[in-house]
Amino acid sequence: MDVSDVAVEALRAAAAERGIAVNVAWRDLEASGLPAGPYDLIVQIHYLQRDLFGPIAEALGPGGLLVLETFTKPDLEDLGNQVEARYLLDPGELPAAFPRLEVIRHREAVVAHGDRRRAVAGLVARRPPAS
Repeated sequence: MDVSDVAVEALRAAAAERGIAVNVAWRDLEASGLPAGPYDLIVQIHYLQRDLFGPIAEALGPGGLLVLETFTKPDLEDLGNQVEARYLLDPGELPAAFPRLEVIRHREAVVAHGDRRRAVAGLVARRPPAS
């Protein structure tokens, strides 16, 4: 799901080219929220909507994976990149936001992003398998 029809079509084309079955859809998550799952995989890159943290964790099926990376406060404060503060993560915010998921990997770093440096936090986490 993405609000960008260009992103939705790019994903659809990339998946088809690789023979991967995916369900893609245009959706404005700020207006309509996240549709109920279960999802095997949720990928959220360079987008922050904190009120989706709970619904994302709930929407993952047993064993489902979350891959999330977005910008952190040092992106603005230390690197001077122009991002609204409300769209920046606090240090340690990601793992704390998903307490019921098993954290596989978490990082907070300054990385090369195109022609500049960006401060990001990333998380790979799994919903525990059903018991």
